[in-house]
Amino acid sequence: MMNKTIPITVCMALLFTMIMGCGGSDRPSTVKVTGTVKLNGQPVANATVAFIGDGHAATAVSRDDGTFTLTTFEDGDGAVEGDYRATVVKMTGGGISGAPANDSMEAAAEAAEAAEANNNPDSDGPKSSLPQRYSDPNTSGFQFTVKSGEENDFTLELTP
Repeated sequence: MMNKTIPITVCMALLFTMIMGCGGSDRPSTVKVTGTVKLNGQPVANATVAFIGDGHAATAVSRDDGTFTLTTFEDGDGAVEGDYRATVVKMTGGGISGAPANDSMEAAAEAAEAAEANNNPDSDGPKSSLPQRYSDPNTSGFQFTVKSGEENDFTLELTP
């Protein structure tokens, strides 16, 4: 008799496909979004930036000069028009390689893990080397509106 249960990986793949859309034509259009991450006026390299909005997340990893270009569906495509709250994390410790996350869902999950790890000071896991409040969209203080036809270049100025 054949087992009729569906493996969790198949369920996750189907869910991801439904969320992201089955083809390019079903996806909402995106707008180019760039920005700079700074701490005390100095550029922050290798920080994961996540813009979290209704239904979509856009992510990026900052370059050596602190600049970034958001990705939603394809590398550098930007973000869907709308309102966003942003998070910034730069992970250290716990075996984190510092390699950029290539997937918006992966980067959003990384930001959530950083927020949880930072809220548990006894944890031996990875931590953000940036101030804790920036790892949570509810406390980061970063709110942006992405609009078509406008320059969407945002500075995320962090303070200790």
